[in-house]
Amino acid sequence: MSHNEFVGSSFGPLIQAGHIDQVVLGAEVPIALAGLPPTDTGFTGRSAEIAALATCVGATTASSRVTVVTGPAGIGKTTLALQAARSAVDAGEFPGGVLFVDLHGYDARRRVDPGTALEPLLRALGVAGERVPPDLASRALLFRSLLAERPGRALVVLDNAFSAGQVKELLPGDVRHRVLVTSRHTLSDLPGARQLDVGPLSAEEAVALVAGLLASAHPGDDRIDEAGGAASDLARFCGCFPLALAIAAAILVNDREQTIATLARTLADRAERLNELSTGSERSLRATIDLSYELLESRDARTFRLLTVNPGPRTSVAAAARLTGLTDREARRSLAILLSAHMIQRAGRDTFQFHDLIRLYAEERLSRDETDEARDGTIQRFLAYYHDAVFEAVMHTQAESLAEHVRPLTAGLFATSAEFFEWFDRERPNLIPAVALAAQIGRNDIAGSLGGRLYHFLGLRGSWNDAINALRFAVDAAQERSDKVEQGIALSGIGECHLAMRRFDDAVAYGEEALKVLRATKHREGIAAALQALATTYTRAGNPNRALELLDEATRLAERPSLPSVDVLLALSVAGSKAVTLFAQKRYEESIEQLQIVLAGFRQVGARKDEGIALNNIGDAYYWLERYDEAIKYYLESIVVARIAGNLRGEGATENSLGNAYFATRQNDLAMARYRQALAIARELGDRYEEAQALNNFGGALARAERFEEARASWRRAIALLDKTDNSRLLSTVVRRLDELGENCQD
Repeated sequence: MSHNEFVGSSFGPLIQAGHIDQVVLGAEVPIALAGLPPTDTGFTGRSAEIAALATCVGATTASSRVTVVTGPAGIGKTTLALQAARSAVDAGEFPGGVLFVDLHGYDARRRVDPGTALEPLLRALGVAGERVPPDLASRALLFRSLLAERPGRALVVLDNAFSAGQVKELLPGDVRHRVLVTSRHTLSDLPGARQLDVGPLSAEEAVALVAGLLASAHPGDDRIDEAGGAASDLARFCGCFPLALAIAAAILVNDREQTIATLARTLADRAERLNELSTGSERSLRATIDLSYELLESRDARTFRLLTVNPGPRTSVAAAARLTGLTDREARRSLAILLSAHMIQRAGRDTFQFHDLIRLYAEERLSRDETDEARDGTIQRFLAYYHDAVFEAVMHTQAESLAEHVRPLTAGLFATSAEFFEWFDRERPNLIPAVALAAQIGRNDIAGSLGGRLYHFLGLRGSWNDAINALRFAVDAAQERSDKVEQGIALSGIGECHLAMRRFDDAVAYGEEALKVLRATKHREGIAAALQALATTYTRAGNPNRALELLDEATRLAERPSLPSVDVLLALSVAGSKAVTLFAQKRYEESIEQLQIVLAGFRQVGARKDEGIALNNIGDAYYWLERYDEAIKYYLESIVVARIAGNLRGEGATENSLGNAYFATRQNDLAMARYRQALAIARELGDRYEEAQALNNFGGALARAERFEEARASWRRAIALLDKTDNSRLLSTVVRRLDELGENCQD
């Protein structure tokens, strides 16, 4: 090589030298590749996230060189990334050093563009200030070149990035190096980046964080140890957000006389919680969330605010569209933007929810940024959405002879009953809060109508306590409107719910009260329905004679002329109740004869749920007559009809009965398959009694198959469930079977 021959890269003027084989940048500038800020002394927990980041930064594949740590404001992304980076550096993972830059992506006044961010990075790599190229492209090229020439692997930490565009020019070209990015957005358009979504701390981690911060400030501060349950309350009111917890700890550090319980009681006030989670101008949870909110487009900010009108825990795309007045497509797009910004969280397919603290912030924004008129209009749209959906579902699931006359008036939200039940299961947690909201704003018409109709569908899903709550709103709404008919019908429904949970005394009390209210109205159909429901209660409670007296009165009322279709259903329903009473008296042949007439009638009017119940009851009668093949036939048909009608509870009960029929015919494998299905449905419904019943039967099938340990486990589980119910008869049966197997039930 000749003198003055240049080999390498040049940025700025060259310095003449005798021989050049490397970049010459004038006077030597110190290298600064240990630039991590100090980590938080109160850091605790996050073991799973630390392990995941260790895997990411330690990976050797080129495709995993960038990791994005994402999460909402205040969740501790920066602290987590710095802790992981520090651990990796201390472990010798990055002999080439570490670079750090805060991009201030969520503060519009301080946001660092890529060109500006590259200047301190180049200086850290030893480039003198006057040698830093003036334009972005040249700075990025020099940055990548210098990193490529480093002998050891380096780590670049890019904190608080707002977008992929803010990051892309800061990525090393050499695949040896690793990059950690923190952002409130997912940065899904950053090619090849791994995503680590950070959520709140666990309750235990949250308490430990506060304890660590207190001990760090004042060694020996034992207020957490003395707080008992108040420490968990404090963590809960802080949402287990590290920033909120750090603010709470700072408040306690500044006031050493304040107890954990006192601060927890202060934060219990939702209206003031965000005000309290502040240490003045230096640190405020509200101010931190402000930065994210102020960067939203106006439409998305409005969606964010209006979502809080829903008092329930989660909001679907369809409900969000009703709340905002957007189309489904527009609402979905707006929700996706809020999700990407971690202003909301995914709660399931097409459903979203707030973190508690962010919801408080959104509620404040709703109050501040929306007019009273706009809020009221949103509430009315929201309530109308649920009311219309449930009303339409009634038309789908009622007898065809009734529904066909009014179905053209429905909103057309569901093509089939199956579509409704898919919607219903997704929306179920929101429904009772929606009824409560209607009552709260004085919409007793909606509270009564929605509460009364929900009872039917909640019952099909076995949600009896929710059904009682819905009906109580219906009772209150009826009293406000002085509507004795609706009041009596709702009271009767509450009695039926208690009967389903085998609370016979409560069922009788509500049934008698309902009958008393309805008798005063002279409403024939309502009185007959209450008589029938109360008769069923007395039958189940062991008083069939009283039940027959009530049913005779109901029959006389059903014989009077009224609307033909209502007459048919009323007469069929009363006849079905009589058949059940005959069954309770062990008059099985008579019960079957009556039920066959009832079954034909329900089929004629298209009352599918009632049809399925009648089929099941015929199967039960044949079972007790030991005509098992006929019982199996009716049980199988009942299950099919129950599925069509959406009667999950009825389906589960019949699966159990079908298992018994197979067991009686020594078809043990088929019996166990049906018991498993009954168990799955009971667990889905949260029905302890039905689950215990299925476990009892399943244990018998397992014992017959000589799978004794599994049988014992099944019976022990049944006993544990029955200890939480008042069904001593079934409990004694299970205990006896376990004892007969040769093991005490307490072992």
